[in-house]
Amino acid sequence: MVDKAMRYIAENALKVVSLDTEGQTLKFGKTPFKTQGSVGMVGGDGSIKLHELIRWPREYLIDPSKPNFLTGSCWDDMKYGPNLTIVRSKVAELLLTADIIVLHGQNGDLRGLYFSLADYERIKDKIRDIEAYYCHRRNGGSLALQFATYLIFGEVLQGRDYHYAIQDAYFTMLLYLADREEIEKTYQRYKNNITIDKEGFSHVHYPPNKQMSGLIRRHMDEFGDWPHSIRSKKAPAKRRAAFDGVWEDENDFYLEEMRVEGKEFVEPDSIPRRPLLI
Repeated sequence: MVDKAMRYIAENALKVVSLDTEGQTLKFGKTPFKTQGSVGMVGGDGSIKLHELIRWPREYLIDPSKPNFLTGSCWDDMKYGPNLTIVRSKVAELLLTADIIVLHGQNGDLRGLYFSLADYERIKDKIRDIEAYYCHRRNGGSLALQFATYLIFGEVLQGRDYHYAIQDAYFTMLLYLADREEIEKTYQRYKNNITIDKEGFSHVHYPPNKQMSGLIRRHMDEFGDWPHSIRSKKAPAKRRAAFDGVWEDENDFYLEEMRVEGKEFVEPDSIPRRPLLI
């Protein structure tokens, strides 16, 4: 299915890109400030379109010698990288020239790169939000990238000490390619079903995905739990130590957790097995 989608994209000369960013915490005095530390973009053929560590002033890093909480990068890794202005320009060029933009979350990564609402309006019709498409919950919400990746591909993503924007961008693209035809049909069907958030950004609202609900049901019936590495809630001590005690909210030390209470899921039409997609 992935190969078929790649062939379709190549035969129709479509420019398809995915985008993911990873955070960086800076400090101004003793006040922490969340921003972006790395950017990854992948093409519809699986090629790397952009992979950058963003260089921030050394004096703004919490501890230049210690690794970033998420990516493991420190000053020695980022000091030769481009600054945010340059990275934003590269991202903008790729997004503006793309035919389809694949995101996990409609606009979170774009906001993280400080794209404005006006910028967003220029590209919003190109966006395919796989987070919303694969969501299985009765009342909306989201399905974390590592859970969608595990359910469909059987791969444990973000289950080690650090993870990277380019890897998340790659699996974001794979999740699009895995069900490209249905994603495009669903987008056309619901593209006018719009909600507007408090900042004025629009979101295409998809119905709950019964196929994903069925995969979750089968997985829980067969295994009863998630792999420890992606269900573990508390972050490793060495991640915490990287902040040297400076953080605004204790909850930011925790990995994203997905609850598996059946009442949150729509009732599936069927209980599918994990498809062989690659």
